[in-house]
Order: sequence, then C-alpha cells, then structure tokens
Amino acid sequence: MSNFTTYNAFKDGIDSHGHVKTVSLHQYAVGNQPWVRLQGSFMNHTAIVANLSQYTEDMNVIRANNPSIQFLLGETNSDYVNLGMSQDEGVFGSSLWLVDFLLYGMSLELHLGIPLGFPLNTMDSPLK
Repeated sequence: MSNFTTYNAFKDGIDSHGHVKTVSLHQYAVGNQPWVRLQGSFMNHTAIVANLSQYTEDMNVIRANNPSIQFLLGETNSDYVNLGMSQDEGVFGSSLWLVDFLLYGMSLELHLGIPLGFPLNTMDSPLK
C-alpha cells in the first residue's frame, strides 16, 4: 500500500478476516491560524460540511466491506488550541458550532465523540 489511508486500507483488505470492529479517527476543525475566525471559517456551515464530508469515502468503503464496523470520530472538537477569542465570543461561537456539527454529523450517521471523550451514539444501534 503506497498511501496509508482508511479508504486504502479497507480497499486493500485490511479486514479480510473480519476482526475489525471499530474505526476511530481524530478530527479537529481548526487551529489558531490567522484565517480562522467565527463567521468566515469556524462557525460556518459550509466549513462544517467540508470538515465532516471528508470522511464519506472512508465510511462508504467500510460499509461496503463490513456494515457492522462502527466508524467513530472518537476524539473531536472545534479546535486543538485556544482561538484567542474573547470569552463571550468564544462560548457563543463554540455553542453554535457544536449544534451545527452534531446535527450534520448525525445526518451522515457518524458516531461522534464529545469533548469529554464520552461517545455520543448517533445511530440506531447501541455502541459496542
């Protein structure tokens, strides 16, 4: 395998014996870059769609290989550093981001971890 990705690993038969039960990735939407600000990039639905839709191809190949494998964003949050926003702006923006992020994630049938690390089941079946 020349380029290790979740998609390539499953296409190349990493689960040919059916031992994989869960695929878990980390996902952080932004970091403290000059272009990251609330409306234009952080709290923007288009950015949330782009951030979460990048996993669609991985989820599709996993479901095609073995539909019982759970795809989980086990460690996820809006950013991995303090964005340097004021307390009010940061709390309000993070709250709006979280609602949009969770709702869109559920529409993709993602299992999402919440910032404290507890899984949020967004599918009909219980977490394993």
